[in-house]
Amino acid sequence: MKHSRKPRKSKNREIASLRRDRGFSFASLAAAIIILCPLSSFAESYQPEIGACGGQLVLSTTSDPKSFNPILAKETSTTVITGLLFEGLTRTNGITTDVEPNLAQSWEVDKSGLVWTFHLREDVRWFDGRPFSADDVVFTFNKLIYNPRIPNSARDIFTIEGEAFKVEKADKFSVRFTLPFKFAPFLRGMSQEILPRHILEKKVLEGEFNSAWGLDASPEEVIGTGPFKLIKYLSGQKVVLQRNPLYWRKDRAGNSLPYLEKLIFLIVQSQDTALLKFQEGELDYYALRGTDYPLLKPGEKQGGFRVYEAGPAFGTNFLIFNQNRGKDENSGRPYVQPGKLSWFSDKKFRQAVAHCIDKDSITDIVMNGLGSPQNSAMSPSAGFFYNPDVKEYEYDLDKAAALLKKA
Repeated sequence: MKHSRKPRKSKNREIASLRRDRGFSFASLAAAIIILCPLSSFAESYQPEIGACGGQLVLSTTSDPKSFNPILAKETSTTVITGLLFEGLTRTNGITTDVEPNLAQSWEVDKSGLVWTFHLREDVRWFDGRPFSADDVVFTFNKLIYNPRIPNSARDIFTIEGEAFKVEKADKFSVRFTLPFKFAPFLRGMSQEILPRHILEKKVLEGEFNSAWGLDASPEEVIGTGPFKLIKYLSGQKVVLQRNPLYWRKDRAGNSLPYLEKLIFLIVQSQDTALLKFQEGELDYYALRGTDYPLLKPGEKQGGFRVYEAGPAFGTNFLIFNQNRGKDENSGRPYVQPGKLSWFSDKKFRQAVAHCIDKDSITDIVMNGLGSPQNSAMSPSAGFFYNPDVKEYEYDLDKAAALLKKA
Protein backbone atom coordinates (compact mmCIF):
# COMPACT_ATOMS: atom_id res chain seq x y z
CA MET A 1 0.00 0.00 0.00
CA LYS A 2 1.38 3.37 -0.97
CA HIS A 3 1.52 5.80 1.95
CA SER A 4 1.71 9.21 0.35
CA ARG A 5 -0.16 12.44 0.03
CA LYS A 6 -0.17 15.02 -2.70
CA PRO A 7 1.61 18.17 -1.53
CA ARG A 8 -0.81 20.72 -0.17
CA LYS A 9 -0.12 24.39 -0.52
CA SER A 10 0.48 26.31 2.68
CA LYS A 11 -2.79 27.74 3.89
CA ASN A 12 -1.05 30.46 5.87
CA ARG A 13 -3.43 29.67 8.68
CA GLU A 14 -3.27 31.90 11.64
CA ILE A 15 -2.23 31.52 15.23
CA ALA A 16 -4.85 32.56 17.73
CA SER A 17 -4.66 34.65 20.85
CA LEU A 18 -7.08 35.66 23.56
CA ARG A 19 -7.63 39.09 25.00
CA ARG A 20 -9.92 39.82 27.90
CA ASP A 21 -12.19 42.80 27.32
CA ARG A 22 -10.99 45.85 29.22
CA GLY A 23 -12.79 48.64 27.34
CA PHE A 24 -10.06 49.35 24.78
CA SER A 25 -9.46 48.04 21.30
CA PHE A 26 -6.74 45.64 20.24
CA ALA A 27 -5.49 48.28 17.79
CA SER A 28 -4.97 50.88 20.49
CA LEU A 29 -3.46 48.22 22.74
CA ALA A 30 -0.77 47.56 20.14
CA ALA A 31 0.11 51.23 20.00
CA ALA A 32 -0.02 51.46 23.76
CA ILE A 33 2.77 48.99 24.36
CA ILE A 34 4.75 49.83 21.22
CA ILE A 35 4.70 46.21 20.10
CA LEU A 36 2.82 45.30 16.96
CA CYS A 37 1.77 41.70 16.42
CA PRO A 38 2.77 40.17 13.06
CA LEU A 39 -0.52 40.91 11.32
CA SER A 40 1.12 40.73 7.90
CA SER A 41 -2.15 40.08 6.10
CA PHE A 42 -3.43 43.47 7.29
CA ALA A 43 -0.23 45.41 6.58
CA GLU A 44 -1.77 47.80 4.08
CA SER A 45 -4.97 48.65 5.98
CA TYR A 46 -3.93 48.46 9.63
CA GLN A 47 -3.96 51.78 11.48
CA PRO A 48 -3.65 51.95 15.29
CA GLU A 49 -6.49 53.80 16.96
CA ILE A 50 -5.85 56.94 18.98
CA GLY A 51 -5.91 55.82 22.60
CA ALA A 52 -6.06 57.34 26.05
CA CYS A 53 -3.40 57.14 28.74
CA GLY A 54 -3.87 54.90 31.74
CA GLY A 55 -4.52 51.32 32.76
CA GLN A 56 -2.31 48.29 32.90
CA LEU A 57 -1.79 45.09 30.92
CA VAL A 58 -1.01 41.77 32.61
CA LEU A 59 0.87 39.19 30.55
CA SER A 60 2.69 35.96 31.36
CA THR A 61 6.24 34.80 30.72
CA THR A 62 7.52 31.26 31.23
CA SER A 63 10.63 32.04 33.28
CA ASP A 64 12.52 34.74 35.15
CA PRO A 65 14.80 37.07 33.22
CA LYS A 66 18.48 36.24 33.71
CA SER A 67 19.56 39.89 33.77
CA PHE A 68 18.38 43.38 32.88
CA ASN A 69 21.50 43.98 30.79
CA PRO A 70 20.64 43.71 27.06
CA ILE A 71 24.26 43.27 25.99
CA LEU A 72 24.53 40.08 28.04
CA ALA A 73 21.03 38.80 27.21
CA LYS A 74 20.82 35.46 25.41
CA GLU A 75 17.31 34.17 26.11
CA THR A 76 13.82 35.44 25.36
CA SER A 77 12.85 35.53 29.03
CA THR A 78 15.35 38.39 29.29
CA THR A 79 14.92 40.08 25.92
CA VAL A 80 11.12 40.29 26.27
CA ILE A 81 11.83 42.67 29.17
CA THR A 82 14.95 44.50 27.97
CA GLY A 83 13.31 45.10 24.58
CA LEU A 84 10.89 47.45 26.34
CA LEU A 85 13.59 49.25 28.34
CA PHE A 86 16.14 49.88 25.58
CA GLU A 87 16.12 50.80 21.89
CA GLY A 88 18.30 50.66 18.80
CA LEU A 89 18.96 53.07 15.95
CA THR A 90 16.42 51.25 13.79
CA ARG A 91 13.48 48.95 14.40
CA THR A 92 11.54 46.41 12.34
CA ASN A 93 7.89 47.23 11.77
CA GLY A 94 5.94 44.33 13.25
CA ILE A 95 3.30 44.49 10.51
CA THR A 96 5.19 45.26 7.30
CA THR A 97 8.61 43.90 8.46
CA ASP A 98 10.16 47.08 6.98
CA VAL A 99 13.17 48.69 8.69
CA GLU A 100 12.15 52.03 10.19
CA PRO A 101 13.93 54.92 11.94
CA ASN A 102 14.06 54.69 15.72
CA LEU A 103 16.78 56.43 17.77
CA ALA A 104 18.21 57.39 14.39
CA GLN A 105 15.82 59.64 12.47
CA SER A 106 17.60 59.20 9.14
CA TRP A 107 20.70 57.75 7.48
CA GLU A 108 22.60 57.65 4.22
CA VAL A 109 25.17 55.34 2.64
CA ASP A 110 27.98 56.23 0.26
CA LYS A 111 28.38 54.82 -3.26
CA SER A 112 30.63 52.00 -2.05
CA GLY A 113 27.87 50.66 0.20
CA LEU A 114 30.37 50.51 3.07
CA VAL A 115 30.09 53.86 4.85
CA TRP A 116 26.82 54.52 6.65
CA THR A 117 26.05 57.75 8.50
CA PHE A 118 23.20 57.82 11.02
CA HIS A 119 21.61 61.07 12.16
CA LEU A 120 20.21 60.70 15.66
CA ARG A 121 17.07 62.14 17.18
CA GLU A 122 17.83 65.16 19.36
CA ASP A 123 14.79 64.81 21.63
CA VAL A 124 15.67 61.49 23.29
CA ARG A 125 16.35 61.36 27.03
CA TRP A 126 17.59 58.54 29.24
CA PHE A 127 15.39 57.60 32.19
CA ASP A 128 17.48 59.90 34.43
CA GLY A 129 16.88 62.90 32.14
CA ARG A 130 20.34 62.98 30.55
CA PRO A 131 20.34 63.53 26.76
CA PHE A 132 21.06 60.67 24.38
CA SER A 133 23.89 61.35 21.91
CA ALA A 134 26.43 59.87 19.51
CA ASP A 135 28.74 59.20 22.47
CA ASP A 136 26.32 56.51 23.68
CA VAL A 137 26.30 54.76 20.31
CA VAL A 138 30.09 54.77 19.95
CA PHE A 139 30.46 53.57 23.55
CA THR A 140 28.00 50.70 23.04
CA PHE A 141 29.86 49.34 20.03
CA ASN A 142 33.50 50.11 20.79
CA LYS A 143 33.55 49.59 24.56
CA LEU A 144 30.85 46.95 25.03
CA ILE A 145 30.09 44.89 21.93
CA TYR A 146 33.70 44.75 20.68
CA ASN A 147 35.16 44.33 24.17
CA PRO A 148 36.67 40.81 24.34
CA ARG A 149 36.14 40.74 28.12
CA ILE A 150 32.38 41.11 27.70
CA PRO A 151 30.59 37.95 26.49
CA ASN A 152 27.87 38.83 24.00
CA SER A 153 26.33 37.41 20.85
CA ALA A 154 26.09 40.82 19.15
CA ARG A 155 29.84 40.76 18.46
CA ASP A 156 29.36 37.89 16.00
CA ILE A 157 26.68 39.83 14.14
CA PHE A 158 28.84 42.92 13.78
CA THR A 159 31.99 41.09 12.70
CA ILE A 160 32.41 40.11 9.05
CA GLU A 161 35.14 37.63 8.10
CA GLY A 162 36.93 38.42 11.34
CA GLU A 163 36.83 42.20 10.84
CA ALA A 164 34.90 44.57 13.11
CA PHE A 165 33.00 47.63 11.95
CA LYS A 166 34.70 50.99 12.44
CA VAL A 167 32.35 53.11 14.57
CA GLU A 168 33.09 56.79 15.08
CA LYS A 169 31.38 59.98 16.14
CA ALA A 170 30.80 62.41 13.27
CA ASP A 171 29.22 65.08 15.47
CA LYS A 172 27.08 65.23 18.62
CA PHE A 173 24.11 63.63 16.88
CA SER A 174 25.72 61.73 14.00
CA VAL A 175 27.55 58.40 13.94
CA ARG A 176 29.52 56.88 11.08
CA PHE A 177 29.88 53.13 10.53
CA THR A 178 32.49 51.85 8.09
CA LEU A 179 31.99 48.20 7.12
CA PRO A 180 34.80 45.92 5.88
CA PHE A 181 32.41 44.36 3.36
CA LYS A 182 28.87 44.97 2.14
CA PHE A 183 26.44 43.46 4.62
CA ALA A 184 22.81 43.06 3.52
CA PRO A 185 21.22 42.81 7.02
CA PHE A 186 23.15 45.82 8.34
CA LEU A 187 20.19 48.17 8.76
CA ARG A 188 18.10 45.50 10.44
CA GLY A 189 21.02 44.76 12.77
CA MET A 190 21.04 48.40 13.86
CA SER A 191 18.11 47.53 16.12
CA GLN A 192 20.86 46.58 18.58
CA GLU A 193 20.09 48.23 21.94
CA ILE A 194 22.14 51.30 22.82
CA LEU A 195 23.31 51.74 26.43
CA PRO A 196 24.21 54.92 28.38
CA ARG A 197 27.87 55.84 28.47
CA HIS A 198 27.49 58.14 31.49
CA ILE A 199 26.16 55.25 33.59
CA LEU A 200 28.28 52.32 32.44
CA GLU A 201 31.68 53.66 31.35
CA LYS A 202 33.06 53.52 34.89
CA LYS A 203 31.86 49.93 35.34
CA VAL A 204 33.66 48.91 32.14
CA LEU A 205 36.91 50.56 33.28
CA GLU A 206 36.67 48.84 36.67
CA GLY A 207 35.86 45.44 35.13
CA GLU A 208 32.37 45.34 36.66
CA PHE A 209 30.19 45.52 33.56
CA ASN A 210 29.49 41.78 33.42
CA SER A 211 27.71 42.01 36.76
CA ALA A 212 25.97 45.31 36.03
CA TRP A 213 22.17 45.36 36.03
CA GLY A 214 21.85 41.83 37.33
CA LEU A 215 18.69 40.57 39.00
CA ASP A 216 19.85 42.07 42.29
CA ALA A 217 20.03 45.58 40.84
CA SER A 218 17.73 48.27 42.17
CA PRO A 219 15.13 49.16 39.50
CA GLU A 220 16.25 52.81 39.41
CA GLU A 221 19.77 51.69 38.45
CA VAL A 222 18.58 50.31 35.09
CA ILE A 223 18.67 53.29 32.71
CA GLY A 224 17.34 53.07 29.15
CA THR A 225 15.40 55.13 26.61
CA GLY A 226 12.52 52.71 25.97
CA PRO A 227 8.76 53.18 26.44
CA PHE A 228 8.81 51.50 29.85
CA LYS A 229 11.13 51.45 32.84
CA LEU A 230 11.64 48.78 35.49
CA ILE A 231 9.98 49.45 38.86
CA LYS A 232 9.77 46.00 40.49
CA TYR A 233 11.09 42.46 40.15
CA LEU A 234 10.03 39.63 42.45
CA SER A 235 11.90 36.40 41.73
CA GLY A 236 9.60 33.64 40.54
CA GLN A 237 6.59 35.96 40.72
CA LYS A 238 6.55 38.98 38.43
CA VAL A 239 8.29 41.84 36.63
CA VAL A 240 6.57 45.23 36.72
CA LEU A 241 7.28 47.98 34.20
CA GLN A 242 5.98 51.54 34.34
CA ARG A 243 5.37 54.09 31.61
CA ASN A 244 8.41 56.23 30.80
CA PRO A 245 7.18 59.85 31.07
CA LEU A 246 10.19 61.07 29.06
CA TYR A 247 9.58 58.78 26.09
CA TRP A 248 10.02 60.56 22.77
CA ARG A 249 7.53 58.72 20.54
CA LYS A 250 4.05 60.18 19.92
CA ASP A 251 0.95 58.94 18.16
CA ARG A 252 -0.32 60.61 15.00
CA ALA A 253 -2.42 63.02 17.08
CA GLY A 254 0.64 64.20 18.99
CA ASN A 255 -0.11 62.34 22.22
CA SER A 256 2.85 60.93 24.14
CA LEU A 257 3.26 57.16 24.08
CA PRO A 258 2.93 54.63 25.54
CA TYR A 259 -0.71 54.83 26.60
CA LEU A 260 -0.42 52.13 29.25
CA GLU A 261 0.65 53.16 32.73
CA LYS A 262 1.92 49.71 33.71
CA LEU A 263 2.94 46.47 32.06
CA ILE A 264 3.07 43.42 34.35
CA PHE A 265 4.66 40.08 33.45
CA LEU A 266 3.59 37.24 35.72
CA ILE A 267 6.14 34.41 35.77
CA VAL A 268 4.11 31.30 34.94
CA GLN A 269 6.21 28.27 34.03
CA SER A 270 3.34 26.08 32.81
CA GLN A 271 1.13 27.04 29.88
CA ASP A 272 -1.69 25.06 31.49
CA THR A 273 -1.35 27.29 34.55
CA ALA A 274 -1.29 30.38 32.33
CA LEU A 275 -4.56 29.26 30.74
CA LEU A 276 -6.16 28.83 34.15
CA LYS A 277 -4.97 32.28 35.20
CA PHE A 278 -6.48 33.76 32.06
CA GLN A 279 -9.79 32.01 32.66
CA GLU A 280 -9.79 33.32 36.24
CA GLY A 281 -9.15 36.89 35.06
CA GLU A 282 -5.56 37.18 36.30
CA LEU A 283 -4.13 37.58 32.78
CA ASP A 284 -5.28 39.95 30.03
CA TYR A 285 -3.76 37.97 27.18
CA TYR A 286 -3.10 34.34 26.39
CA ALA A 287 -1.55 32.78 23.26
CA LEU A 288 -3.59 29.71 22.38
CA ARG A 289 -2.21 26.30 21.57
CA GLY A 290 -4.04 24.40 18.88
CA THR A 291 -5.56 22.12 21.50
CA ASP A 292 -7.00 25.12 23.36
CA TYR A 293 -8.94 26.51 20.40
CA PRO A 294 -12.01 24.19 20.40
CA LEU A 295 -12.21 24.56 24.17
CA LEU A 296 -12.13 28.35 24.28
CA LYS A 297 -13.57 29.64 21.01
CA PRO A 298 -17.18 28.69 21.85
CA GLY A 299 -16.93 30.40 25.24
CA GLU A 300 -15.93 33.91 24.11
CA LYS A 301 -19.16 35.69 25.03
CA GLN A 302 -19.73 33.93 28.33
CA GLY A 303 -16.07 34.20 29.34
CA GLY A 304 -15.74 37.89 28.53
CA PHE A 305 -12.83 37.44 26.12
CA ARG A 306 -12.19 37.44 22.39
CA VAL A 307 -10.15 35.11 20.21
CA TYR A 308 -8.05 36.96 17.63
CA GLU A 309 -6.38 35.43 14.60
CA ALA A 310 -2.99 37.13 14.53
CA GLY A 311 -1.39 35.65 11.43
CA PRO A 312 1.41 33.07 11.17
CA ALA A 313 3.83 33.17 14.09
CA PHE A 314 7.58 33.67 13.67
CA GLY A 315 8.31 30.56 15.71
CA THR A 316 9.00 27.21 14.04
CA ASN A 317 8.95 23.61 15.23
CA PHE A 318 11.67 21.63 13.50
CA LEU A 319 13.85 18.53 13.60
CA ILE A 320 17.62 18.88 13.32
CA PHE A 321 20.45 16.33 13.13
CA ASN A 322 23.73 16.88 14.96
CA GLN A 323 26.56 16.63 12.40
CA ASN A 324 29.33 17.84 14.71
CA ARG A 325 32.44 15.77 13.91
CA GLY A 326 34.40 17.14 16.86
CA LYS A 327 35.36 15.53 20.16
CA ASP A 328 34.98 16.59 23.77
CA GLU A 329 38.23 18.22 24.89
CA ASN A 330 38.15 16.55 28.29
CA SER A 331 36.99 13.01 27.57
CA GLY A 332 38.15 12.72 23.97
CA ARG A 333 34.81 11.17 23.07
CA PRO A 334 33.06 12.24 19.87
CA TYR A 335 30.08 14.52 20.32
CA VAL A 336 28.06 12.22 18.06
CA GLN A 337 28.38 8.42 18.02
CA PRO A 338 30.15 7.52 14.72
CA GLY A 339 27.34 5.29 13.44
CA LYS A 340 24.74 7.99 13.95
CA LEU A 341 27.06 10.61 12.52
CA SER A 342 27.33 8.66 9.27
CA TRP A 343 23.53 8.62 9.00
CA PHE A 344 23.05 12.24 9.93
CA SER A 345 25.71 13.38 7.44
CA ASP A 346 24.03 11.54 4.55
CA LYS A 347 21.74 13.83 2.56
CA LYS A 348 19.59 10.90 1.41
CA PHE A 349 18.97 9.88 5.03
CA ARG A 350 17.82 13.41 5.88
CA GLN A 351 15.61 13.54 2.79
CA ALA A 352 14.06 10.19 3.76
CA VAL A 353 13.21 11.48 7.23
CA ALA A 354 11.65 14.58 5.66
CA HIS A 355 9.36 12.35 3.58
CA CYS A 356 8.28 10.56 6.79
CA ILE A 357 6.85 13.68 8.41
CA ASP A 358 3.14 14.16 7.79
CA LYS A 359 2.98 17.94 8.20
CA ASP A 360 -0.62 18.23 7.08
CA SER A 361 -1.85 15.79 9.71
CA ILE A 362 0.18 17.56 12.39
CA THR A 363 -1.37 20.85 11.31
CA ASP A 364 -4.93 19.53 11.15
CA ILE A 365 -4.99 17.17 14.13
CA VAL A 366 -2.42 18.40 16.64
CA MET A 367 -2.86 22.11 15.91
CA ASN A 368 -6.57 22.00 15.03
CA GLY A 369 -5.84 23.63 11.69
CA LEU A 370 -4.12 26.62 13.31
CA GLY A 371 -0.78 26.18 11.61
CA SER A 372 1.05 26.34 8.31
CA PRO A 373 3.18 23.51 6.91
CA GLN A 374 6.64 24.98 6.47
CA ASN A 375 9.52 23.91 4.24
CA SER A 376 12.34 26.11 5.49
CA ALA A 377 13.48 27.90 8.64
CA MET A 378 11.50 30.98 7.65
CA SER A 379 7.85 31.43 8.60
CA PRO A 380 5.37 33.01 6.14
CA SER A 381 5.27 35.96 8.56
CA ALA A 382 8.91 36.78 7.74
CA GLY A 383 7.89 38.93 4.79
CA PHE A 384 10.34 39.11 1.91
CA PHE A 385 12.66 36.68 3.73
CA TYR A 386 10.10 33.92 3.19
CA ASN A 387 10.47 31.93 -0.02
CA PRO A 388 7.31 29.91 -0.84
CA ASP A 389 9.16 28.09 -3.64
CA VAL A 390 11.58 26.17 -1.40
CA LYS A 391 11.53 22.47 -2.34
CA GLU A 392 8.84 20.53 -0.48
CA TYR A 393 9.40 16.99 0.74
CA GLU A 394 5.86 15.68 0.74
CA TYR A 395 4.71 12.90 3.04
CA ASP A 396 5.56 9.72 1.11
CA LEU A 397 6.77 6.61 2.93
CA ASP A 398 7.60 4.78 -0.31
CA LYS A 399 9.98 7.56 -1.35
CA ALA A 400 11.45 7.51 2.15
CA ALA A 401 12.08 3.76 1.97
CA ALA A 402 13.72 4.07 -1.46
CA LEU A 403 16.04 6.82 -0.24
CA LEU A 404 17.01 4.82 2.85
CA LYS A 405 18.05 1.91 0.64
CA LYS A 406 20.40 4.26 -1.23
CA ALA A 407 21.76 5.88 1.94
